[in-house]
Amino acid sequence: MRLKTLTLCLAFISAYHNGIAQKETKTDSLLQHKILLIPYDPHYYLSDADRDISDQSNQSATNIRSLFRSETDRNIYRALAQHQSCISLMEDSDANLYNDAVELLSKTGFAYDTPTIKEKKKLKEKLHWPADDKTQSDSRTASQYVNDDVSKKYMKAILYKPELLQNMATKYDFNLFVFVTQFEIKTNYASCIDIANKIYKREIFLHFTVYDSDGNLVAGNFSKTSFPSDSNNANKIIGECFPQLAEGIVNSIE
Repeated sequence: MRLKTLTLCLAFISAYHNGIAQKETKTDSLLQHKILLIPYDPHYYLSDADRDISDQSNQSATNIRSLFRSETDRNIYRALAQHQSCISLMEDSDANLYNDAVELLSKTGFAYDTPTIKEKKKLKEKLHWPADDKTQSDSRTASQYVNDDVSKKYMKAILYKPELLQNMATKYDFNLFVFVTQFEIKTNYASCIDIANKIYKREIFLHFTVYDSDGNLVAGNFSKTSFPSDSNNANKIIGECFPQLAEGIVNSIE
């Protein structure tokens, strides 16, 4: 009887400690999630090249828009995750997080505003990104993908109830929120690459707003890159341009 009781006690203690270990593991994992990446609303997709891209890619314009949205998110996530832990709202399966984010976005507005170009390096100390991190791109190269003209407005995410963001920061231990706010493809007819063949430069702009865990605006701008108007394959655009857009965002908040 004593042996049976002792065995049950040991089993209970073992289960208890295993439960604590699992709980601690889960907590530790959660604590690593510092950045929340929020994708742009599909309504904020603007493009004057959808027909050409659709025709050359053999996909519908609807599929192209969906593909570009998911691939911008994936590339930004990969670029951010090289430096800090990051959660993409598009990829995370936590229903509670999703519902909290939906509530936050329901109290978020959007309007064009002046970019925070002079504050590009404010987050380096906040995020503790190591200065000698070998995975970082050379800022002299990455900076070409960030808007540096204060007269060019960006689409800003405006928090109507900052306390919702603060509550999410406390609940999930985020210290940074990256809102992707607008995606644009615009043909620049003033910049002709090949006059004879009427080949122009097409520019891509990816707008974003960054807040810290207290709801303070840390960065707001757009990253940018370009491709020629005769190169309209969606996969090629994604492969060549989207990593540059992502690096522009990362570089702007270092």
